[in-house]
Order: sequence, then structure tokens, then C-alpha cells
Amino acid sequence: MSNLNEKEVKEKMSEKMAFEKSLEMSQNRDNIFQKIEIFVNVGNHCLLSIVVFYLVWYVFQDNFSELTCIHSLLCTLGFFFMTEGILLMNKQNAPTILNKGRRSMTKYHWIFQALGFILMVIGSVIEWLYREWEGKIHFHAKHGIIGLVALIFMAVTAISGCSALFSQELKSILNPLFNKSAHHIFAIISFITLVVGICFTLVQQNFTKRHDPGNLRIVMCWMLGFIAILTLLGSFKTLNTHLRSALRK
Repeated sequence: MSNLNEKEVKEKMSEKMAFEKSLEMSQNRDNIFQKIEIFVNVGNHCLLSIVVFYLVWYVFQDNFSELTCIHSLLCTLGFFFMTEGILLMNKQNAPTILNKGRRSMTKYHWIFQALGFILMVIGSVIEWLYREWEGKIHFHAKHGIIGLVALIFMAVTAISGCSALFSQELKSILNPLFNKSAHHIFAIISFITLVVGICFTLVQQNFTKRHDPGNLRIVMCWMLGFIAILTLLGSFKTLNTHLRSALRK
């Protein structure tokens, strides 16, 4: 009888040790993936800084000879703040790790997004007024059309963001998970549209005629593509989690 008990104890101890080892290996894997994500996010910040520096440099090469340059500067800064605002919601983003509160990050996310949107709206209004004064045609270039579409989606994203912020209060009429998912979908569409609009700016004729040492604009377009992918990875992961959870209920 005692031998049987000892055998059962040994089996339980063996199972416990195997479970603990498996758990430790899983945690080690998670730690490795977290470190990779942190490294990728740092690289994304570097890419963003390079692209923004290049676009601002291009604007100052014109010495603000046209109001269009002010439009370009404001929209570039708006793009920077909106990208950083999205990255703030990524758990593996460096500023998010340093700041312990999720509520605090949500607040800064709103501030950055609002600032970026306001800068883009002001920049777009300036371009509109400039074209009115010069008697130029509105939205004749792909950049202008895509930019307008991006602004519309940004406005829709802002509205859906307000709805997502009060998702618990609105849960009687709208599933909170679907509510937040809608915000992520509109945000993804608006950000991709914004990046495509900037790429069309880089390849348009009046840009290539002026300041383009060594076809840097093509390199910048590739960088913008990587920025879009790396920035939206967290949004896609969160969207996938929300939708799967909502569909289970």
C-alpha cells in the first residue's frame, strides 16, 4: 500500500515538474517574442523619423515660397502625430512600457490623434484656399483625391472612437466588442489611405522635378510601406481578438 502511495506521489511530482517546465518554456518564448516586438517598434520609430525628416527637409528647400509648402508641412506633422498616437496603444511600444497606466496611454492616444487630425484639416484648408486664390482646379491629382478620402475616413474614425470610448455605456444598443472593432477597421482604412496619399505626393511630377537626390522618393515610399505594416500590426491583432471574442458570444 505504501509503495502504491509513493508511486502516485512520484507521478504527481513528475507531472507537476513537467507542467512547470512547459510553463517556463512558454514564458521564455513569450519573452523572446516581446523583445522582438520591442525591437521592431524601435525600428519603426526610426523609419518614421527618417521619412518625416525627409518630408520636412523638402518643404524647407522651397523656403515657403507657396502656401502649398505650409500645407505639406502641417500634413507631414499631422501624419507623425497620428502614427505615434496609434503606436501608443501597442503594448510593446517603448513609451507604453515605461508608462504603467492603460488609461494614461488612452488619454495620450486621443491627444496625439486629435492634434494630428487638426493639423491635417488646417493644412488641407490652406491648400484649398490657395487653389481658390490662384484659380486652380481642386482634386485633379490622385494625391488630392486620396487625401480627401483619408480626411473623410479620419472623421469617421474619430466618431467611432468616441463611440468606442463609451462602449460600456452603449452596450445596451451595441456590442462593445463590435463597437471597438468598428473603430479599429475605420482607423486601419484611414491610415492606409493616408500613407498611399503621401506616396502619390512623392511620385508626382512637381515633386520629382525639384529635390530628389538619388531617387530618394522611391526609398521613402518603401519606408512608408514598412511603417504602415509595422504600425498597424497591433491594430490587426487587437481587431482579430475583438472579432473572435464577439463571434463566440
